Amino acid sequence: MVDGQKILKGGYISPEPEIVISIRDESGVVIDDIEFFKNGFNWDVVNNFDLIQNGILTQIILNPNLSENDRTMSFIASDYLGNVSDTLRLEFFVSQDMKIIDYGNFPNPFKSKTLFSYELTRNIDDFKLSIYTVDGRKIREFKSFDYGINSNLSSIGYHEIIWNGMDDWGDEVANGVYFYKYSLKFEDKNFSSVGKVARTR
Repeated sequence: MVDGQKILKGGYISPEPEIVISIRDESGVVIDDIEFFKNGFNWDVVNNFDLIQNGILTQIILNPNLSENDRTMSFIASDYLGNVSDTLRLEFFVSQDMKIIDYGNFPNPFKSKTLFSYELTRNIDDFKLSIYTVDGRKIREFKSFDYGINSNLSSIGYHEIIWNGMDDWGDEVANGVYFYKYSLKFEDKNFSSVGKVARTR
């Protein structure tokens, strides 16, 4: 887990992430045999991580300082019987700045539903996705706290939002072109991204 989230291959992480590695082994993990690698080279993190052991579960908590040149981290563990784990490899991009990467929506145009996808390079304070008619009337809004169960649309990483073509009042929207706008806040600064979505039935 990175900053409390699972990340996709090539996802964005912050320069000072909290990385939690969970290892489950009935024979127990040999802490001194855990190997750490960064960008393909040995990574000396001795005494620079926290360790939590609870029965067969071991958790390692790292808080590294990363640069935009860092791209990969890898971890290998061994148990007391000499069994070696597969290599856990993370591939990522480090962003010093807040960015929203708008991947658009698919399908576009859509008939019954469409999926908006985006990625955040940092955890943000506030998020909403609004859909407008061409004359600027807002007809639908998605917010982090009311979209789905246990969803956090404002957390770092990749996200998807499904729109079923209904407005905020439960009515089907007509065929035509609409605008969508991501609006977010990070460290008291506002960010936005605008795109077009079309419906045809």
